[in-house]
Amino acid sequence: MARDLGPYMGSLIEKHFSGEDKQVRWEDSHVDLSEVMKKRGRLDDPSIYFSQSIGGHPDYQHLLGTSEIEGGRITTLFADLKNFSARGMFVDPTSIKRIKRQVLGTWIDSVRIMGGHVHSIDGDGIMVFFGGRNRNATYATYEAVAAGVNVLTLTHEVVNPLLRDRGHDPVELRVGIDHDPNMRWGRVGIPDHYEVKGTGFGIDFAAKMMQSRRSGFVMVGETLVDLIEIPEQFLEVHTYQRDGKDVKDPDFERTHQGNTRRYRKWRLDLNRLFREVSGDQLIVDEDDIRHICTGDRIENRNVSPALAAASRTHPQNEEFAQEQA
Repeated sequence: MARDLGPYMGSLIEKHFSGEDKQVRWEDSHVDLSEVMKKRGRLDDPSIYFSQSIGGHPDYQHLLGTSEIEGGRITTLFADLKNFSARGMFVDPTSIKRIKRQVLGTWIDSVRIMGGHVHSIDGDGIMVFFGGRNRNATYATYEAVAAGVNVLTLTHEVVNPLLRDRGHDPVELRVGIDHDPNMRWGRVGIPDHYEVKGTGFGIDFAAKMMQSRRSGFVMVGETLVDLIEIPEQFLEVHTYQRDGKDVKDPDFERTHQGNTRRYRKWRLDLNRLFREVSGDQLIVDEDDIRHICTGDRIENRNVSPALAAASRTHPQNEEFAQEQA
């Protein structure tokens, strides 16, 4: 069941860009943000979120008081601001803090609406899990890819114009997403100070993919592409520059104890993706990604919060859906 982020766009931007800084005045903006304000939704509506918490994972918190290790699959999204730390050498710390709070706050709300659980806020970025013990891994991965696309496009099309309006430089970002079918969950820490963590190649590689010198793209790994079967026409080989020329970088290659392995990675072709799902829309949902991967029709986006919650298997959302039925 598709979830539409559109009704929440106005309140999302207003929430994070109004307050102690200058109020968001749409009519005074240097860019046309009228589309953002056409529909409004309430970000305090619990039905639009998979999880209200940050840290660990809701489905594995029972491991906190044990020494058990539990297997489980998950899709991980990393997003971070590129070269943002260097601004601290030149820009007032209060301004840096405000920009980071505005940008990361927008990211956090947008990925939570798409079904993600924010595991951590790491420096200038976020780490988000999609899926869980009782969730369909394919569907959760559609959500993760949609969330990654939205983080990128919201930043470029809405957040950066607002930052420019206020006299700030725009931000650059990278997004990496991958799936891991062989995760291991368990507590990490010292007595009385534990946290539930996931360990697996998928998490590490999602973080590795966004460590490119370039920015402004969504990277996906081989396991994710195989799981949801992203057609090759929506994938681009990643490149980097050497001596002013683009060099193809299709694989992550490592050697361990004499054995060498390669793991494929791609950039999503967002121009082609948006042309396929509807050229003028700003954001996508999991149903758009499913359409890209399977060719199935795109379902009606206008879904009530209760129906949207019912499409997930997390107990909190099921309970809310039953109350609203």
